[in-house]
Amino acid sequence: MHHSVRVSPIFNPHELGVIAAIANIHCERSFVSQQAFQQHLDSRAHLAENAIPYLGISRSTINPVYATAVRLRFQQPTVNDMLRQTTELDETIVSALIAAALRLLRVDNTPQGIALRTEQHRIKAAESKHAEDTFCAELSRLGYGFFREAQQGVCACGWSTKNYFGFKSDPFAASKTKRQYKKYAAQTGPGAVLYRLGFESGHVNIDGVMCFHEKEVVKDLKMRVGS
Repeated sequence: MHHSVRVSPIFNPHELGVIAAIANIHCERSFVSQQAFQQHLDSRAHLAENAIPYLGISRSTINPVYATAVRLRFQQPTVNDMLRQTTELDETIVSALIAAALRLLRVDNTPQGIALRTEQHRIKAAESKHAEDTFCAELSRLGYGFFREAQQGVCACGWSTKNYFGFKSDPFAASKTKRQYKKYAAQTGPGAVLYRLGFESGHVNIDGVMCFHEKEVVKDLKMRVGS
């Protein structure tokens, strides 16, 4: 019995195997039954064979830059300030590390501070929606169907997108997302998280949760459809 998993015009990743559906993985092995095939799709062996080759950025590369951002946080450092330090990180990642460091500042609860924070949250929400819309539009252009989170309930679609850079030392965000992923895995089974800016190597170590770099996923899907 030979199977080839492809993303259908409209799919539920749980029906196809969450990681296989997202990465459009092709499996050449033969199996005696559908159940055996599905068990293989869910196995670590299959995921290792077909994983998209982005393993994240090492902690040793991230930590010095983040430490500098934390040290300079009272001076409101810019990306250019940080790039004067020797770093191989992309500007968008450096910007994300600065934003994380600034969250360590004391919360300004004056009317002006609240207004500024509200506006920052509005901009962040708009940017996140734009990033998700762009990713979904690219999936549609390539001929892939999907269910958005709002259409399926709380991550029932088996994957989530994050419009930032994931790393272990991210204040407040790292612990929050870890709890979120554990909840998703317990409630809906195995799933995947797509980070738009990438992530630190090994920053998520939770059974049933796989992390991907959005750029690499789109690149892989384009290659498979010949786009």
